[in-house]
Amino acid sequence: MSRQVKQLYEFGPFCLDPAEHTLSRDGRPIPLRPKVFDLLLVLVENRGHLVDKEKLMSSVWTEQFVEEGNINKNISMLRQALGESDSGHKFIETVPKRGYRFVADVREVNDNREAELLTQAAGRRANQPPRETQESSPFSPPTRARVKRFNKHWVAFVVVPVLLLAAIVYLVLMRQRGRAATPAEALSSDRARIAAPAASSSLDSRRSA
Repeated sequence: MSRQVKQLYEFGPFCLDPAEHTLSRDGRPIPLRPKVFDLLLVLVENRGHLVDKEKLMSSVWTEQFVEEGNINKNISMLRQALGESDSGHKFIETVPKRGYRFVADVREVNDNREAELLTQAAGRRANQPPRETQESSPFSPPTRARVKRFNKHWVAFVVVPVLLLAAIVYLVLMRQRGRAATPAEALSSDRARIAAPAASSSLDSRRSA
């Protein structure tokens, strides 16, 4: 999107910016009333030419009735703001009973500093390498944080019950093995008790013989 280049007017140490509605001297702003600024702008735009009072009134006081004394008063305020004096430099010439003429040399300057800054910023953005971290990850940082929390909850609600179930199964199996081993041990002990008297009686018979 292209931006309109601002038009500035420079005369002496002054700079007139119609877009910003400001007048500055050596970079320092000079406060002006709105009508005084409009008078200056009309005179500067018509520099070197006579601007009669009727044109000033129709350009500055649109659809308003003003007396000639109002123009003279605002011209006086404008001259004071420009630092005119009887022996100093003249910017505004009075044409008796006719109007006024801006007589200072005016330079038209195109203020394209903003456009240059935008161009430089666009060039820097074009030269920057792509952000691999952002492109490689399909999730934004808040989304990744939610995924991590979900993984923790998944471990808590799935893995832990599985481990508990495995422990219960192991205990049940151990108990079943213990119960299966108990009858076998009892049978072997009974056999041992039966065999013990038989062995002792056989020993006694051998001794008596």
